[in-house]
Amino acid sequence: MVEHELLWKRMQDIYPFGYALARLISIKYTQIYKDVLPDSGLVEGEARSLSFNVGLDDKGDPRLAVSPSSMILFTAIAEAMLEIVFSKLAPEKNLKEIEKGFIHENKVCPNPNCGAVNKVTDENCRECGTLLK
Repeated sequence: MVEHELLWKRMQDIYPFGYALARLISIKYTQIYKDVLPDSGLVEGEARSLSFNVGLDDKGDPRLAVSPSSMILFTAIAEAMLEIVFSKLAPEKNLKEIEKGFIHENKVCPNPNCGAVNKVTDENCRECGTLLK
């Protein structure tokens, strides 16, 4: 068997609808790429490689570093997997409804001259110091 055939077989052994999953990831990648990098300058017939690198952060710990195109791939995979998982767990709910139970809203600075988005755990605005409600 050729390498790509072995990979398809492995994917289908793990997930019987492997081709459909790969196709969904591909579709999501295209959608996200068009949204995030509409002016990428990519031309028909051109291929750009995805890069995944590892380096050390300021604490000396290994850190994954990816190109914007590679980060889009991570996002597309995550979206596709979540869509499939949540459609099985709660077919009557959409992802937005399910997220409400898990995600806390970020705090927006009430200062009209600032409006910075802060973490839900912040008590004061990280940009201007205004007390967050």
